Amino acid sequence: MAVGKAVQYGFRTASVSVTPPFVVVQMGSLLQMWYLSWKHVKLTSTPSRHQQRQAAIERLLSQQRLEGAAGIRVRLTSQNQVFLDTWRPTRVAIPASLLEKTMPSFKIGRKAFIRATYGQSSVYHYYGGGQTWVPTVPESVGKPNDVFEMSASHLTRKGFVASFPRIGLGTARQQAWMTGWSEIALGHGGGRLELEVTQDPPVEGVSRYTMVAKTVGSLAFQKGSVFTVVEVKDVFSVPRYFQFHHNGHRRAWISLNRRKSSQVRLLSFDGYRLRIKSRLRRRYSSTVLYMRDPAGLYSFEKSTTSNPNLGIQWADTIMVVHNVAPRRELEQMMVRHADWYETGRIGAEITYSILKEKMGVRGLILHEPGRWGPDLETGDGRIVAESRFIAQVGPDEFESRLFRDLAQMARKTRREFRYDSKHRLGYIVISYFNGDKIDSLVVSLAS
Repeated sequence: MAVGKAVQYGFRTASVSVTPPFVVVQMGSLLQMWYLSWKHVKLTSTPSRHQQRQAAIERLLSQQRLEGAAGIRVRLTSQNQVFLDTWRPTRVAIPASLLEKTMPSFKIGRKAFIRATYGQSSVYHYYGGGQTWVPTVPESVGKPNDVFEMSASHLTRKGFVASFPRIGLGTARQQAWMTGWSEIALGHGGGRLELEVTQDPPVEGVSRYTMVAKTVGSLAFQKGSVFTVVEVKDVFSVPRYFQFHHNGHRRAWISLNRRKSSQVRLLSFDGYRLRIKSRLRRRYSSTVLYMRDPAGLYSFEKSTTSNPNLGIQWADTIMVVHNVAPRRELEQMMVRHADWYETGRIGAEITYSILKEKMGVRGLILHEPGRWGPDLETGDGRIVAESRFIAQVGPDEFESRLFRDLAQMARKTRREFRYDSKHRLGYIVISYFNGDKIDSLVVSLAS
């Protein structure tokens, strides 16, 4: 049906075929009809992806029923993900409807924590809703293409606490004033949650102790592990929070529940102070909880010197408490050999003891040294206090150091008055060596 046409190009002649328009239209119609008929045959003969999944699931379930399998047969991938053990090439995620059949308390679309067993290994998982579920297991559970019969059950907070393993804590180098190794376990005694801790070597004769605690909120999931928040209150009724993590398999650890959680590396208890050594990235930090009233750590003479002639014009009252003495050998060593952080803590404890026993201040809370704000304050915020311990200062430098610290602490106290209108009365307590004994200068000023 083509019409030949000669075209002159220089000295040569070329023959070009030209197709009439009506022939192009006829061929296009034939191709369109052929494509539509082919597409209809393909759609009717080839199952959809959803149909392939359903067929694979039905084959797997029928095979498991014939073999009398109790769980769900699954296979591990190279990324440690868990899929149904179906025929290749189809990879089928675990349907939520299948979990609903095997777990009576499970509901499709409702978030849940799951305890799954793969052979001899158990792992905690999180189901976030949806029609399918693809969990991930630790590498120690199995290798790629391993097949397991997975059984799943609902993980509750009570079950999580009951199965939480004992955790051993320790650092490569033993810290001063602390034990070298400790072990902690969650337990129940008298219907309440308890933290049972053993430590070696003992500190001040304490090798075992128990702390009353309670769980807060519900379970949570983070970085492949389930955790629960545990609250512990110190002697000042200030709550501190820990996170107990466990993946259900091998990995378990404890962290301090802060804005940035840090992993707990050691617990040490000396009968009064619970020292918590934690690590965030490569930095170590120390936190202290007072589990007993620190006023029992120090004694002092009843006699005091009121209004000594020190030339302090801005103070309301001034007095000196004589012969402040640590009762235990541990504090006696800390006074002589500790660093600035520990001597600062000793100074704050002496301040607490004097204000409570001498000045009759009730409801005092002893804060961490170096934190922002007052070193001590009452629960209602009406009374604040600044503390300091001057150690290892020569006699020639002592007087200038004393008045410099007094002026600095006075400025800080007045600043606290400006920041918070609740503050009405402030105390400044500086402890120092007077020969072999410790004296404490107590200065008060009103807002």
